[in-house]
Amino acid sequence: LVLASPGLSSPRGGAVSCVARLRSPKPLAQYEDPGPEHLRTVDGFLGETAETLRTVFDERFEEPRQAHPMRFCWDYWHVPSQYTLHRTQAASYFDEDAFAALTDALTAFGQRELGCRAISPPWLSFYVDGCEQRLHADVPQGPFAFVLSLTRW
Repeated sequence: LVLASPGLSSPRGGAVSCVARLRSPKPLAQYEDPGPEHLRTVDGFLGETAETLRTVFDERFEEPRQAHPMRFCWDYWHVPSQYTLHRTQAASYFDEDAFAALTDALTAFGQRELGCRAISPPWLSFYVDGCEQRLHADVPQGPFAFVLSLTRW
């Protein structure tokens, strides 16, 4: 059985594929194919680290009349039919320990659950009325994307 994922590539180039031999008492026709998993939701992914990151964001916007560099580091990013949002580099926004906790958790998850070696630098974004992110592919960034919501529901 050869399983291939079109569009994915290995670190050395070429398509990612998995070759396995199935030996089973049941004929292959009796196995159900669950199909591809296009979306995975992991509740409580970062635990207390998520609360720490959200607190940093809240503190930066706590006083609406206070001007400081971290309030003005947001790039309004608009690409027609793809994105309308405000973004900044997470590495610049969070302190070194909080950022390391975030990237360590993301990297470990990617390695353990998705077979990835590394992650690209994460961005932080926020959305206000009229902002959106439509279905798109960030091909240069790799085959997977994530959204980590720090929203307190």
